Amino acid sequence: MDVISSDPAAGTAGREGPGKTYDAFISYAHAGDEGFSAALQRGLQHLAKPWNRRRAMEVFRDETSLSASSGLEPSIWRALDASRWLVLLASPEAARSDWVSEEITHWVSTKGADHLLVVVTEGTWAWDKSSGDLSAASTAAGRALRGVFTTEPKYVNMTWARHNADLTLRNANFRDQVATLAAAIREVSKEDIEGEDVKQQRRTRRIVRDVIAALTMLVLVASSLAIWANVERLQAIHELKVALSGQLISNSELISNTNPVLSKLLSIAAWRLNPSSSEARYAILSAAALTGLAVLSGSGGSANSVAFSPDGKILASGNSDGTVGLWDVATRQQAGSILTGRVSPVESVAFSPDGKILASAIGGTLGAGTVRLWDVATHQQIGSPLTGGSGGVSSVAFSPDGKILASGTGDGTVRLWDVATHQQIGSPLPAGSGGVGSVTFSPDGKILAGGSTLGNNEGIVQLWDVATHQQIGRALPGSSGDVRSVAFSPDGKTFASGNDDGTVRLWDVATHQQIGSPLNGSGGVVYSVAFSPDGKTLASATGVTGLSALGVATVRLWDVDSQQQLGSPLTGLAGAVYSVTFSPDGKIFASGNADGTVRLWDVATSRQQIGSPLAGPVGPVRSVAFSPDGKTLASGNADGTERLWDVATRQQIGSPLAGPLPGLLGQPSGDTVRVPGSGGIVTSVAFSPDGKTLASAGGTVQLRDLASGRIIGNLDTGLGDAESVAFSPDGKILATGNYDGTVRLWDVATQQQIGSPLGSSPYGIESVAFSPDGKILAGGNGDGTVRLWDVATRQQIGSPLASSLEGFASVAFSPDGKFLASGNGDGTVALWDVATRQQIGRLTGSAGAVNSVAFSPNSETLASGTNDDTVVLWDVATRQQIGSPLTGPAGPVRAVESVAFSPDGKVLASGNEDGTVRLWDISYLAETVPNLCASAGRSLTRVEWTHNVQGLGYQEVCP
Repeated sequence: MDVISSDPAAGTAGREGPGKTYDAFISYAHAGDEGFSAALQRGLQHLAKPWNRRRAMEVFRDETSLSASSGLEPSIWRALDASRWLVLLASPEAARSDWVSEEITHWVSTKGADHLLVVVTEGTWAWDKSSGDLSAASTAAGRALRGVFTTEPKYVNMTWARHNADLTLRNANFRDQVATLAAAIREVSKEDIEGEDVKQQRRTRRIVRDVIAALTMLVLVASSLAIWANVERLQAIHELKVALSGQLISNSELISNTNPVLSKLLSIAAWRLNPSSSEARYAILSAAALTGLAVLSGSGGSANSVAFSPDGKILASGNSDGTVGLWDVATRQQAGSILTGRVSPVESVAFSPDGKILASAIGGTLGAGTVRLWDVATHQQIGSPLTGGSGGVSSVAFSPDGKILASGTGDGTVRLWDVATHQQIGSPLPAGSGGVGSVTFSPDGKILAGGSTLGNNEGIVQLWDVATHQQIGRALPGSSGDVRSVAFSPDGKTFASGNDDGTVRLWDVATHQQIGSPLNGSGGVVYSVAFSPDGKTLASATGVTGLSALGVATVRLWDVDSQQQLGSPLTGLAGAVYSVTFSPDGKIFASGNADGTVRLWDVATSRQQIGSPLAGPVGPVRSVAFSPDGKTLASGNADGTERLWDVATRQQIGSPLAGPLPGLLGQPSGDTVRVPGSGGIVTSVAFSPDGKTLASAGGTVQLRDLASGRIIGNLDTGLGDAESVAFSPDGKILATGNYDGTVRLWDVATQQQIGSPLGSSPYGIESVAFSPDGKILAGGNGDGTVRLWDVATRQQIGSPLASSLEGFASVAFSPDGKFLASGNGDGTVALWDVATRQQIGRLTGSAGAVNSVAFSPNSETLASGTNDDTVVLWDVATRQQIGSPLTGPAGPVRAVESVAFSPDGKVLASGNEDGTVRLWDISYLAETVPNLCASAGRSLTRVEWTHNVQGLGYQEVCP
């Protein structure tokens, strides 16, 4: 179903005021662009917004669904006629939409095509010069656009943004393209729009200063009125703090990508000034989800290589403008002058093991290959350059004892140098004729690895014996195209290669065999790979991918043991990422970027996933649940087993346990192969409140005593195969959601059914949940509705809640009992007020069905597990997404089937379709401010406080 939408605050369809006019009308297809259209509306309304107005422009975006027979409502016609511009979100879905076609036809017939702006969100858009019309291959253009334009129309390509979670004005790409649209709608230059935005920010600061002056005067006048003076003073201070808190939130958002540490500290200050504000709380949550620690700027060109000193105190960057930058890691300040050598780019830098010498490799295709050695303390060059070979030097590396330096050159050779004498050791080692991209020593210094390219554009990896200079075994095939980077694991047993074909490959050093399949997630050239000091994590850096220079460059972290990606890719980078390296303590990693910046990242926040996935089941993990003490995790699996895991050690406890017996209806079609001796598909597991019993559903319902491991009950639901189970808060009642559309209540002590089944529906009950006080039972129905029952009277409470038209309904009560969440097949999560049974919000942004929802123990965060391989975290108060989604299993088997919070709220578990359980570190949600302070590593300085918090005395935000 398609929707044309309007700002709810400005009036939804059928409720706009008489004579209401709009700057723009957004026309789009509901099926593909609901979330993006809302983000675009917010961006247009807030960019360059004057302080005294709710929005910069009026944008119509109606959220009322239209039935198939209704046609466009009169209110929609009025809104179209009252709008100056039509903004069309062009996509294949929009091209097929009758409603979108009617809007375009009406607009063109009444206003022509001059005020029609096209934003392509999916598909192709091409102009056929020969016919003077849109090409037939333009899948984003429907019939209503044919013959409309006399010349090739301009359009904005935002295909990159449709499924991007970070669509706010903090996203530089999104902000730039919103400014382009806003400039056209307001009929001013883009520079004017951007200038107006800066001016409004300054004006807001001036207003805050004026408010301070006015409030101060008010306090002085009121001081003569003894009692009232104190009341007015406290009110004035409160209003000042509220105003300053709002300004700090804005400032924090604006610099989140360019100065992450200050952004985090400003968010804390905003929260401390106004701790009851939901906006301030969301600001600290958003800041806590930031992975960046600092952005170091200084080079006039790209940062091609980065390296930490052995003590982790200094970071060096080799830059394309021929300079080498040195940075103090603690202060994020440049450490003295920049080392200079020549104008050719510096392709690689490396510290000697004692940290006293820095080597820099000079690139360029002309002249001899050159390596320069620098005294780190004095910043002076040591002796003459090391020259040899041709085509520039692409990589340098010190041996672990610091006596030998290896260099890889563009002429396809590797040279070894005596660091003390600056003399070449022996003859060059022949490598690929296409040039050597990277060299590195094994941790024991006995092996040298080099990545290079043969004349047929085939990438290879070669290993040499450092003592004999002889090649060890055959060259290992790397990829099609260059091998850009090679790195040994700290134990020397594994090495990794980063390749032109977008893959990272792991190799066994002893056998020279590739370990597993290539790690593939970027699609772009992998310029750099690096192991963490503990060898458990691998970082990879890639170039830009996508249709244009506005594509996405990423840094990805991988779990070495499981070869699975950890967390979401780190994006938001302008241009390629050429180099990555970990600090010696493993807490920070740095990236060198094409935009000339060096970025520092927090490893803990970037990983998020705790270790390797817990693997074991053959087939999907349908359900996960924590024990009440948080020490044990249970999983219900499609192979017919229940598994128990020790959360602390992440080890399976004992052997798999046989699940419940299949019901009379047997197993659903497409059932996976079950473990011999197991039960049916285990679709749901739940611990009793005292932690002594585990209930599981999979046709019948099984009760297991956890102390002895014995089955203490089997509940037969007859033809109503059980799909879901839940204990009441007192543990006396067990509810089952059944395939026949009923809910059954069972007395746990007697294992007898209590009365007749509740409800009757042609669709199965996918999920059941008790309210925290045990008085209400919710059932999520396969038809997309949610039903509520009074547990005492066993009567349904009111009519079913219409959660979705696309089926599925996972349900969960918030622990404080105020909210009910339902996850839906259309990719949304509905939030309901339990007291009024009214929907109070709908969370959008997932590309796949929402299979599971869960609240955090403090009721402030909601997690949703989806079919698009992600877990999304939401702030309940503001209904906003917190950070980027947690990326689940990669590959064709992608769904996240179940999510659960640990009792302390610091760990989130997800059960996945690929047969794994993943644990995610979300401690920053439970201990947000302490985590932010620890990540920032400092408090706001007095200068920073005075600049950002005017009118209040200095306060330690991180005491």
